[in-house]
Amino acid sequence: MTRQKTILVTGAASGIGRMTAILFASRGWQVAAADVNAVALDRLAAELGSKVIRIVGDVSTRDGAQAIVNAATAGTGGKLD
Repeated sequence: MTRQKTILVTGAASGIGRMTAILFASRGWQVAAADVNAVALDRLAAELGSKVIRIVGDVSTRDGAQAIVNAATAGTGGKLD
């Protein structure tokens, strides 16, 4: 049995982050998608469906970055690839 791989993508609501999230989801990965823009993140989550873990947060501070990692690992059963 192959386990599903997981990735955390910050800045996932637009630009390179969005395209990275879409690419990995299209290849079967579960994507923890983080961004400060909740509205754009909602659009991405609607597009990717069950493959995305939606995380609204800001990586510009140590506490914010840690909160995003904590949310991602909580949603992936404690693992990130």
